[in-house]
Amino acid sequence: MLHEDGSRVAAGPLPCVKTIRASVNPFYDTQNKRNRQIPGLQKLFFACPNLKSFSLTLFGNYGGCVIQMPYHPQTYSFEFGGEEKFPPLESLSLDGYHMKEREWMHWRDKLEWTNLRSLSLGPQRHTDLLDFFTGHANALRSLTVQAWAGEGPDHCLELERFIGSFSTLEELTIKGHFASVESLSNHPRLKQLCVHTIELPRDNDANRPVFSVDD
Repeated sequence: MLHEDGSRVAAGPLPCVKTIRASVNPFYDTQNKRNRQIPGLQKLFFACPNLKSFSLTLFGNYGGCVIQMPYHPQTYSFEFGGEEKFPPLESLSLDGYHMKEREWMHWRDKLEWTNLRSLSLGPQRHTDLLDFFTGHANALRSLTVQAWAGEGPDHCLELERFIGSFSTLEELTIKGHFASVESLSNHPRLKQLCVHTIELPRDNDANRPVFSVDD
């Protein structure tokens, strides 16, 4: 669903839907009332009891010479009432999505984390999600973590902690960060590895980190 605006209404359960991929701009709306993009997508998400794969990309709010400030309430993330039942997700991809602590409590307690096999975060900021998922996403076989060029140091402590919290990965892609060989060696079944660090301004002509032959 490209540029999903929240207008799709699910009249009832959609048990045949197994995959949802949506890109959403929740920052501004054409109507002078609460924006409906994220709440509409949330209703669709929970209308699919057999959903296996969910991908959400948030875009927009890039700034510019004229800053527009909405005059009506804004909703940028899921809002839970406590009765929602999560579908049995096996694959989750989030880009630009910032989860609030109150929302995270529902994901933490109600998502069947043992079913989740694939996780993709970024390339927009994601370190808060890594902290949330540490200790919960412990059965992943595939992990992709990306960051925009020029953001932060080579080593991401949140990423190191997350990778070190479980040992089931078979595929790992890291773009924008560098992972230590110590954290990678925690995954003995790893078959596919891509680590792509970025060119940052470095003092004293220091080189970007790479793996040694011994590594």
